[in-house]
Amino acid sequence: MRRPETTSNPILVILLVTTLFVSIPLACHGGQTSFNLPSTSLVKKNIPRDVIAVMSNNNNSNKQTRKHHINHVATHLDIRRSADTNDIPLLSIPRGGDASKQQLRPIFQRKQQAATKQPKPFVVTQKSIIVFTGGLLTTIGLWYHREVWTSLFNKDKLQQSAVTTLSKLNDLPKVSSYSAYILGMCLWEAAGLSTIPVETAAGMVFGWPDGFVLNATGKLLGASLAFWLGRSRILGPTMEQQFAQNSFLQSIQETTRRNPLRTAFLLKFGPLPETIKNFGSAFLKPIQWWMFVLATIVHGWTFSALWTYLGVDTAARLEDVDGLLPPDRKLQILLALALVNGIAVSPLTMIVLCYNPSAKDQDETKQSKKTTTTTTKRRKWA
Repeated sequence: MRRPETTSNPILVILLVTTLFVSIPLACHGGQTSFNLPSTSLVKKNIPRDVIAVMSNNNNSNKQTRKHHINHVATHLDIRRSADTNDIPLLSIPRGGDASKQQLRPIFQRKQQAATKQPKPFVVTQKSIIVFTGGLLTTIGLWYHREVWTSLFNKDKLQQSAVTTLSKLNDLPKVSSYSAYILGMCLWEAAGLSTIPVETAAGMVFGWPDGFVLNATGKLLGASLAFWLGRSRILGPTMEQQFAQNSFLQSIQETTRRNPLRTAFLLKFGPLPETIKNFGSAFLKPIQWWMFVLATIVHGWTFSALWTYLGVDTAARLEDVDGLLPPDRKLQILLALALVNGIAVSPLTMIVLCYNPSAKDQDETKQSKKTTTTTTKRRKWA
């Protein structure tokens, strides 16, 4: 039997295909549809322009869906004044080229700006040429005379080179040789270097009392020069910054304020480097110049006499080949005094310097003194 011919309607075909495309996603997602809406701010047509719609996405991993919330920020004033800038990221970014605002910008923006900046090219100037030439000449001079300055770190070599140099200097007229030595000792003391080998060599070459006078004068001038530099504008600010970090000098500020003269003497007799004794005294403002000079004379001239006389005795014993020269009593007394200073005086000075009684202890001491004086007066009247 022949089947009847049927004509396909194109409208029905289109409807069938559309139904299939719609029903398949619905069956896969359980009948729920999801659309990826852009997370941008929308402004509805039926509300004022001041109302801003902010889209935000909230991911839900359990349902595997994405819910979209529209938070309306309504305002009747300027958005920069009323809106919370934390909710609107674009408004939280500071504008302008001010340095403080640049620091508040996000880190990635600052990194991009730093990457775009090109390093400045090296330009040869007159100052750079002078610095390079001076450094090169100084290096060549130090290398050429390395045997001279390396002896500064060895006392034996320093004393030997000092004796050789002073022997050549002693051949000159006294005015020239003595003036040159005083100037050298002044700079040596101001630099904070050890004067023991040089003073001993001066005693061996110049003898007594010329060597002692030269050593005492040079040391006093050098210490005074260091004290003046510490108080002047040349090295004063630099020294204050360096000594401000010194815990020892900071701890004796109160002691210096109460009795500056005693502190000046204790610093000189303490086991401290020459830089602390000279520049440290300048850092302590209550210490006046005459106090510093008096402490330098008492301490410095005593040890200048010791080391000068040691050099004189050493030169005499070097000339005494037979060994008939008897021991010198003066030298033995000076050495004994130096030993006592090293064993007892120096540690005691540090104890006295570091001892800083509190204000409560000082008040108790003053009150006890007042009580003692009143009791003694009552006994006298009784």
